[in-house]
Amino acid sequence: MINGKLARKILNTLLKSGGDFSEIYIQKKINNNIRLEDGKIDDSSSGFDLGCGLRLIFGDSTFYAYIDSLQKDKLINAAKV
Repeated sequence: MINGKLARKILNTLLKSGGDFSEIYIQKKINNNIRLEDGKIDDSSSGFDLGCGLRLIFGDSTFYAYIDSLQKDKLINAAKV
């Protein structure tokens, strides 16, 4: 995940535009699926999703960005947009 120092940098970068509130939402999801047919395994699959959402509230407006990575440079760049 991300450390406290990076989280503060991202939140402060979001607020530099003059926003009133900013937040970071990190999601990690693991999927495992097994399909049975006539009592036998017919198909199986697994997946892994990891991403980060950034939200900025500016007055009555809300802005949101999503990144499918937790790389520092990508998170900072998304916070600047």
